[in-house]
Amino acid sequence: MSQEKYHQDLDVVIPDPGWRSLYRAAGAGAIIVVGFMLLDIGLSFAGEDVAIGGMTAVDWFAYFQTNWFLGLRNFGFFNVVNTTLTIPLFLALSWIHRKTAPAYAAMALILFLSGAVIYDANNRALSLLALSDQYAALPAALPVAAETDAQRNLLAAAGTVILAQAEDFTPGTFLGFFFNNAATILMMLVILRGKIFRTWIALAGLVGSVCMLFFTISATFIHAIFALAMGVVILGGLLMIVWYLSTAVGMFRMAGSSATSSQAEPVQLATTGKGLSTR
Repeated sequence: MSQEKYHQDLDVVIPDPGWRSLYRAAGAGAIIVVGFMLLDIGLSFAGEDVAIGGMTAVDWFAYFQTNWFLGLRNFGFFNVVNTTLTIPLFLALSWIHRKTAPAYAAMALILFLSGAVIYDANNRALSLLALSDQYAALPAALPVAAETDAQRNLLAAAGTVILAQAEDFTPGTFLGFFFNNAATILMMLVILRGKIFRTWIALAGLVGSVCMLFFTISATFIHAIFALAMGVVILGGLLMIVWYLSTAVGMFRMAGSSATSSQAEPVQLATTGKGLSTR
């Protein structure tokens, strides 16, 4: 068939071969996201986290010079990568559910894209790294010349502005996180309604995304329950890993069914109750 169609009697979907590359990109992106999430969790357990709002701009400059990779990670660059890689997945899910919940699927996609643009454009990890290099390159000999001292103060001021705008889990980054969390919750509800994927997969993603939203709000505005929020976000992260992996399997199998649709062979999705009809 030339277009993806829903069988009138069975809750199945016939994928358009033209969307095969998108499904593959969505699946590959989801797997890479899982890799970054596991790395992030491992670094957290290794004690590599930085306290939110606990360092000045000059402290960040020194931190970047000590380990630029951890500096980028702790200033949210992993989130930039993960958010960007998730865009194909949301586009594919929105397309797949355009018949069962068109308005909400489109709304979830728009919310996620808005959150991605806001967060990615607002993240200043690379800018802070560049300022750190400039700060470290200034003459370190004593006594400090007045001109060099003024340059240090200027770079420190620029870094302070960046911290106010872009440090993770501060009011400056809340909107991007909130849009992404809200979009994910809405998409999970769309998946539950569509019944193309197994219910437990959507429920795992729904609970995980709610945990992520709880952590975002509490870490940003309710510091008194931060310890509780950390436990919640670990649970949420593990559930989201399950969701990403399961959905990636579904994307790859949908891409495979697109490739074999001309042979009219039924393909069973691991993530769906009824499978894909290719006839």
